[in-house]
Amino acid sequence: MNRDDLESLIHRRLAELPPPRAPRTLAPRVMSQVRRRRESPWYGQPWIAWPRVWQVVSVGLLVVLCGAAWDVVEGALGIFDSYGATRLGTSIVAVTDTVVVLADSARILRRVILESIVGYLMAVMAMVYMASAFLGAALARLLQEREVGR
Repeated sequence: MNRDDLESLIHRRLAELPPPRAPRTLAPRVMSQVRRRRESPWYGQPWIAWPRVWQVVSVGLLVVLCGAAWDVVEGALGIFDSYGATRLGTSIVAVTDTVVVLADSARILRRVILESIVGYLMAVMAMVYMASAFLGAALARLLQEREVGR
């Protein structure tokens, strides 16, 4: 059986199947969910379904809260005197120096370890790929011969 015959056979068999049907319980479950959502209070629904008045109030409250948070952050930064700012600056410099040292160490390890074995890893991956391709071709050939023998 060649590929075209197989495709036409599959197409005919699939066309003979009845269309899929939804379970009988699907419509009642969906309708009960719709009813439950409709009966829930406005604050239990998504924000976009809230009454416009409450949407405006919630946006206004969000703006007020963001402004208050901004004032708190500005006040906290203003508390630092020259000593506190100097101490904070020294801590930041120490952390950035540590990060730079770690990044340099990772770069050195990558050069020493990975770059020395990358060629070997690529050769092994190429051999695995070729073995997989040959195995796939052999299996395809075997299955083709088996189909022809039927």
